[in-house]
Amino acid sequence: MHHSDSATVTTVDTLAKLLDVCGVLRASEQVDERAVTGCSFDSRAVSAGDVFFCKGAAFKPAFLSMALDAGAVAFVCEESLVESLEPLAKESGAAMLVVDSVRTAMALLPPEVYDRPDHDVKIVGITGTKGKTTAAFMLQSIIKAAGESCGMIGSVSTDDGIECYESTNTTPEAPEVWRHIANCRTSGRQSMVMEVSSQALKYQRVENLPFDVACFLNIGRDHISPIEHPTFEDYFESKLRIFDQAKTAVVNLGTEEVDRVLEAASTAERLVTVGVEHPEASLWASDVRMAGFSIEFNLHG
Repeated sequence: MHHSDSATVTTVDTLAKLLDVCGVLRASEQVDERAVTGCSFDSRAVSAGDVFFCKGAAFKPAFLSMALDAGAVAFVCEESLVESLEPLAKESGAAMLVVDSVRTAMALLPPEVYDRPDHDVKIVGITGTKGKTTAAFMLQSIIKAAGESCGMIGSVSTDDGIECYESTNTTPEAPEVWRHIANCRTSGRQSMVMEVSSQALKYQRVENLPFDVACFLNIGRDHISPIEHPTFEDYFESKLRIFDQAKTAVVNLGTEEVDRVLEAASTAERLVTVGVEHPEASLWASDVRMAGFSIEFNLHG
């Protein structure tokens, strides 16, 4: 499905109303009908027509100046920054949207700005302690072999048909995720496979993103640290959130804590289970063997 050229133009006013309806807007200034054509939170990567998110504990007014000079028409900030940023809004005429949480705003606004590209691109999210990248590459090759074009967001490479580069994060911030999905639609790709890290689920990077398929590979004891997840419970709960926004849930029956994973997956419209030597699974493999550089197995379902 290609997107029509009569795409709905999103305006600053639309975004302010959306934040207000969702209960996160605290104040706004200079809101009008200017068109918003993109999103950014990196002042070095702003395009004219962007809404700019002032995020990060070390945010400096100089970053906003750069964004406004590059043509941002609106910016979103939390109340703690209003005093230092308001003069820049007045001087530039840009709209200022003050919110409770910039992270929440970053999850809410991009789908609107990019005119819901998720309606035209099938999205598969893969989470798990180990094997996300392998599973994503394998799945992309299967989808391509079935005759569909397929983009990827992952820890090794990101390729949406327009941009292609080596990745820095497993899952980028929400404005980037949505830009990549929009690029998939623009370039005519029908689907997107993405690795979803527990950090992404914890910090709202994929909030409001509907997954056609959410796949849970496994859960291990990695990533428990003061920097990532303080406890195993926090890590596990973050991972399980992927099912809150999935139509089809895919669960590997070989995972630890499988009962809790299946319970979380039961919120999806459809559950598919997979496994190796798990006859109770919807699809399962037996007699897995190496054959040169390939892996062969018998598939049952």
